[in-house]
Amino acid sequence: MTLQLQQFAAWVAAAVFALMAVFQLLLAIGVPWGRLAWGGEYSSLPAKFRFASFLAAMLFAFGITAVLERAHIESFYHRPDIIALVVWAYAGLFALSTIGNLLSRSTAEKRVMTPVAIILVITCVAVAIGP
Repeated sequence: MTLQLQQFAAWVAAAVFALMAVFQLLLAIGVPWGRLAWGGEYSSLPAKFRFASFLAAMLFAFGITAVLERAHIESFYHRPDIIALVVWAYAGLFALSTIGNLLSRSTAEKRVMTPVAIILVITCVAVAIGP
């Protein structure tokens, strides 16, 4: 894979991570979009899920820095060995998330979050295997 393709994938992943971080923060403050997340059981999330959404937003924000670091766009951590593993871990996490979204009882979650998770799997793998 070329560096240009890796960097393109990193920018796509970073954009999706940013959108998901904002989405999770909105869930955390009570915006009634809960049918798209956490199994879709609640419109407005209860406190424990709001806290989980806040943590998820932080995980997405860290993902931005990880993919940009791995693709040699920015330098935040100066630990390329660890960041490479982190990006692979994100790819695995979103592969599992894809399965979870497909198994969700929420039609909205299946239709919206499954493609998002698939995009993150593909882009994280592309970033992870790059030069």
